[in-house]
Amino acid sequence: MVHQKINNKGQSSLTGTVISLLLVIVVFSGFFLWFKMNTDEAGLTIDSKYNDTYAKLSDASVGISDDVYLIKDSASAVVEADSTYQVAWNGLKGLGAVLLLPIRFITSAFAVWQAIIMNLDMVPPWLKVIIEIGIVAFIVFLILSIAKGDPKLSS
Repeated sequence: MVHQKINNKGQSSLTGTVISLLLVIVVFSGFFLWFKMNTDEAGLTIDSKYNDTYAKLSDASVGISDDVYLIKDSASAVVEADSTYQVAWNGLKGLGAVLLLPIRFITSAFAVWQAIIMNLDMVPPWLKVIIEIGIVAFIVFLILSIAKGDPKLSS
């Protein structure tokens, strides 16, 4: 019972982080495309840093979707085991996908951060570095606490 409660809290924390990343991508992309449509109709051009931000966010969203399809493909590639070797191989494939996922997730979160905040000229460089460290540390500690089954997530 306690184990299920911990896993549900950990899952919701990680899901909230992923949903917030996706919301940032959707909101910026939606506003950018609307802004681009209006500037094209008016015959104006958009500053290149906004185009670069949109391209970086598009790449990050492609990376997130690739990770989702990789997990889905690896789960569908698991077949019923006929031998002991196949049982071990299925376990290693699943373990490999799970171990690579946090690394890819951190990469995607960092790509979204760099696309949105790094182009802002008003944020001082020292603050950007501190926030980058905070984001990476938060995601790493969140994943570690979920993997460990930390009871703090159950409160």
